[in-house]
Amino acid sequence: MIKVWLMDDTDIIAVQEKLADGRKKYCDFDWFKFNEALHPSISEAYKSLISDLCTSSIFSPGKIVYCYGVPFKKSSSEYHSKLVKAIAKIPENVCFIVIARVEKSSILYKGLKALEAKNQARVDEPLNLDKSNARDWIKVQASKLNINIDETACGALADICAFSPAKIQNELRKLREIAIDNTIPTSLIETSGFGEGQSDIRDLGEAIIHDNGIKAHEYLQRLLDKGEPALKICGFLQDWITKLAIAQSAKGNFESIRNVISEFKKWEKDDSDNRETIEDERWGHFSRLKGESVPMYNNPNALYYSCKELRESKKKANWAYSALGMMGKLQERLRKGGIDESKLLHAFVADLIGS
Repeated sequence: MIKVWLMDDTDIIAVQEKLADGRKKYCDFDWFKFNEALHPSISEAYKSLISDLCTSSIFSPGKIVYCYGVPFKKSSSEYHSKLVKAIAKIPENVCFIVIARVEKSSILYKGLKALEAKNQARVDEPLNLDKSNARDWIKVQASKLNINIDETACGALADICAFSPAKIQNELRKLREIAIDNTIPTSLIETSGFGEGQSDIRDLGEAIIHDNGIKAHEYLQRLLDKGEPALKICGFLQDWITKLAIAQSAKGNFESIRNVISEFKKWEKDDSDNRETIEDERWGHFSRLKGESVPMYNNPNALYYSCKELRESKKKANWAYSALGMMGKLQERLRKGGIDESKLLHAFVADLIGS
């Protein structure tokens, strides 16, 4: 049995099938899910994972530890190289499965590829759809869902989903519910297909700044339907609006603020919960968690697209500044409770579009 399997999660249906087959084949093994977020720090999470991987199962013939997403991604340069070296210590009857999008440039991918040659690891190559393979792939996905779909409809679905496997699968599931006789014709995709698949906050922001009210409210409702907390949505929107406000201060001219942005700093606490007391000439006496000052934007070019987005929009001068003020008032009302959060968020989006 291999010690590590880097499983590409682009095709989530295939992932589910692989895991189901694995549980059947190794039904008498212990299965454990590793969740980095449950640990107080990255170092503690790493120690816990290595302990689980390097300890044989006592009462079962073997053990399988799996996780969703690349572990220790925030400190990949440190922990991924250590993880690759630790694989040699994993017993023969223990396997670690990482279910994540495969990134060929990552330390983890390169390290596991080297171990693959020694039959100690298995690395899935990332699934990339294009015009040459999308139709055949879509037909296979449709057959798994007991759906009939022809070549033309496959091409139309691939186009509106921008060849994204996850979005295509989501659309197939949705269209199956409204299809007649489990058949999806091109006309159904044209009338009921939605090219963005599962929405995210960036889609919502793009719709807002381009004054597309229909899409903006649909994206927002999808986020709410998925169970995203109202304040979490506000947090993402506030970050987006803040970048636009910085861009607005430069009138959309990124070159004029490139050097200033590179000097922006934020405070990032260390792995401990220890505090320190500071006496600062400007800010006076205060207490903070121990840590260090790090760049606010790791990439100095982070606001290039914010400037571009603002220039190409038809928003009035100072729109982003006003939006920040509106965001502050929105969060105050949400924190008071006793209100319809969905209604309040939709009203906020409508105000951003109309202003």
